[in-house]
Amino acid sequence: MIYLRSPIVCEILDLHTTASMYPAISTEDLLKIPITLPKESTRQKIREKVRESRKAREQSKQLLEIAKTGVERAIETDEATATAWINQQLEALDINLTTTT
Repeated sequence: MIYLRSPIVCEILDLHTTASMYPAISTEDLLKIPITLPKESTRQKIREKVRESRKAREQSKQLLEIAKTGVERAIETDEATATAWINQQLEALDINLTTTT
């Protein structure tokens, strides 16, 4: 998927799309697109980066949910209770927030 979104492949796809509002490419033309496989070490690095990216995305969703719920708890109860709950959730995710100055 990442390869198909790369600039060079997008340019190749543009050459084969029709003039309609919805870009389309035939299966035959799609199969003619050259694919260069990188070395195994490079593929491994790409796999690891994709995994890290997915993990970071999932963690950011969790953190956003914790933040939203924390704000709701602060409004409904008090800031100290909400802060304690947020810290508990972060600890469960093994996230240590440090303040940098």
